[in-house]
This record gives sequence, C-alpha cells and structure tokens, in this order.
Amino acid sequence: MTYADELVQLVALCRQCRAPAVVAIDGFSGAGKTTLAQHLAEATSGRCVDLDDLVPDTPPTVPSYADLIDAADLRRRIAACGAAITFVSGVCLRDVLDAAGVAVALRIYVKRLSEVGLWHDGLNLEDVESGAAMPSHWLGACDLAYHSRQRPHERSDFVIERVEGRGPAPQRGGCAPPA
Repeated sequence: MTYADELVQLVALCRQCRAPAVVAIDGFSGAGKTTLAQHLAEATSGRCVDLDDLVPDTPPTVPSYADLIDAADLRRRIAACGAAITFVSGVCLRDVLDAAGVAVALRIYVKRLSEVGLWHDGLNLEDVESGAAMPSHWLGACDLAYHSRQRPHERSDFVIERVEGRGPAPQRGGCAPPA
C-alpha cells in the first residue's frame, strides 16, 4: 500500500471522529509524525499541535521526555483548536497525553524503517530490551524505554511503515499554530 493510499484510509478514519477530537500520532524521532499530522490536518480542516514546539530549549534535566512537557500548556493549545480535529504529534505521546489527562479518539503510529528493515536509527527494540544494544543519546534512551513499556507500535489503531528513501520525507518544524 502506498502512502497516498494510507492517507486516504486515515482521512476517512479521522472524519469518523466526533469533533472536537484528538488524534494522536506517535513514533520514534524523525519517523514523519509531523508531516503526517500536517497532511491529515489539511485534508480534514483540522489543526496540529506538535510536542516539539512545547519542549524547552534548555538541556534536559528530567528523567523522561514526558516530564519536559507542560501539561497545562498542552491542554490550552488543544482547547485553542476549538471544534476541529486536533492532530497531536510527538515522541512518547501516550505518556504525555496520559499525564495531561487528554482523551484520544484515534491513535496512529508511524514506524520508520531502514532499507534493511531496522527501525529507530538502526536499532531493534528487541536488542535494546535484551541489553545487546543501547542508544547513544538521552532522547533515544527515553524513546526506547517508552516503546518497551507502552508498545505504541502494537497498540495503535493504525500503523504506517515508512521505509527510508520512500514516501514523503519528514519535514522539520512543528505544525502551524491554531488561528
């Protein structure tokens, strides 16, 4: 199935959500979550909230990525989207939305694969869980611990597998703020 085919299916699923609704788009860093959120928001006249826009510029001094996000600010941004479907994208998303008390209507997972089938920067989650491999940076470690605990790639309503070099490349920068 092509990315365009998956978009058609996702747009239909999103339109079944009763607005105002939150659609969560989860995945490892660089998977294409923000790009997908932008495409879906455009197709459904929805709005986007990207967790990257809520992370402070200072180096992390907290144990997990979810602890970086101001839950009240996230709730305000979602409320500012009004009656639209709000597409919230980010890493460790279940933890963040749970901490903020945000109900989710639809969960989408974007799985980025290398051309040889490895995911998350060439690491397999199973290798990390067994101790055979470890990420080299803080966010990668948080992201992998989250995946091991929450299993969002197994517990989502829809999973997109994006192979590096095929399909739309992820764009840098967050979703447009609510008007």
